[in-house]
Amino acid sequence: FMQTIGIGTFMTGGLSDFTIPKVALFGDADIDVEHQYLVDKVLHLRKFVDVEYGGELREHCADLRRELLSHFHNEIRYMKDVSYPAATEHMLHHSEVLEGFDQLMDNISKRGYLLVEDVNNLVSNVVRHMLMEDIAFKTYLIKTGVLKEEVIRMV
Repeated sequence: FMQTIGIGTFMTGGLSDFTIPKVALFGDADIDVEHQYLVDKVLHLRKFVDVEYGGELREHCADLRRELLSHFHNEIRYMKDVSYPAATEHMLHHSEVLEGFDQLMDNISKRGYLLVEDVNNLVSNVVRHMLMEDIAFKTYLIKTGVLKEEVIRMV
């Protein structure tokens, strides 16, 4: 799985860019665009590996956290709009992702610089959430007819 989506390549430093594969797309253009944007924003952290924590790196991390919060808010609003019964549980998963992000940022701050492992962990957490937790919502949208399965295959 990790190799399929390119994370295995990235972990060794070989990934230049990452596009979410068609099979992993959500099927809703707004969510898919936000997911790709967040992956790009996380991967942008690579330029800060071994850079002292402060200035541009601190600003990028703060922006990334705001973007994650915004995406999570949009996703939960969508879930509530379509009466997704597991919206509250999904919010807990979002909280876990944010807690992991905050812990990682605290570790970077204490250490004083960013490691490639920090970026890998963040990529793994964000992508895992998208692929593992969001899939139940995608299934719900297909079952309720909000998303058409044929459209998703064609994305």
